[in-house]
Amino acid sequence: MAESAKAQESRSETEPDAPAPPPYSSDASSLPQAEPTTSSAARPPPSPGAVVPSLQPPFVPHRAFPPLMTAYYIYEMSLETFKYFRLCGGTDKTDVLLTCEMCTGLVPRSPLGTRPGIILHNGPSKDAPVLAATGAESQRAAQYLSFNPRSVVLLPPLRAAPRATVRDLTTTTMRAVRVEENKGVGFQLSLAVGGPDARDRDEFEWRKGTWEGATPGRTDSGYTLLRLAPSGREHEVIATLKWPRGLEWLTKAFTLELKGSAHNGSLGDRGVLMIVATAMRIFNLRLAGQAGKGYLSIADKTHKKEARGQEW
Repeated sequence: MAESAKAQESRSETEPDAPAPPPYSSDASSLPQAEPTTSSAARPPPSPGAVVPSLQPPFVPHRAFPPLMTAYYIYEMSLETFKYFRLCGGTDKTDVLLTCEMCTGLVPRSPLGTRPGIILHNGPSKDAPVLAATGAESQRAAQYLSFNPRSVVLLPPLRAAPRATVRDLTTTTMRAVRVEENKGVGFQLSLAVGGPDARDRDEFEWRKGTWEGATPGRTDSGYTLLRLAPSGREHEVIATLKWPRGLEWLTKAFTLELKGSAHNGSLGDRGVLMIVATAMRIFNLRLAGQAGKGYLSIADKTHKKEARGQEW
């Protein structure tokens, strides 16, 4: 009996009960109290190249995104200066909404695995829980230049499960498209937005362009996000993504502004998070030289069997 009791006590110290993660919710009061986390020693080591499950806490409600956001680079005396940047509310560098981790894909990082891309951490620290991610479609994209016109966007599930964690992120594909109106480059995806009961998927498209800037005599460049309407109806502008000008590029990565249904809340939290994540991906593609006509023309030739109609 004594040996059995000691064995049971030993197991309880090394193998505590697994936590019961709360569902993804915008109401912080609905989250149950967390239990002790499972010991990492009890898990077998991952196989090489495998997507390593996150050991971070389950989804927690993110702050409501303000209508204007600015991404700032982090300048520190370390190599992490080139790996992280912060998304802040308005133009206030101290109002940190998300910490964004840029991944090369050379080392597996959950939830992207070996895909190059950006992981969005829900807070001012790189150790904050993962909220969303976006990156290349292929797990082998870091090993060779595949000229793939598709990207993946990983978002919290539309209908939260009782034990929703970072491993339950749902995947949506964003693809490069040819915009006939201005003969430019665009990025298109479809997503169910508006709330957990949403059934129909709306079509969205980032279109490259220029427009009159806030400063007189200045023209801003970047992308406009449209919520595509049925034929014969006018598309709704729901966001603008602007690149810095002049010496601003030394400190700023981009400025993102919400409009229309994204601003008034009818698009829902998940829809706004999609806007933030896809803006991050376009920024990432631009840095890598993969958002221009030249790259996408090669992708069109490389993937002839997959490229049909207006898809690149």
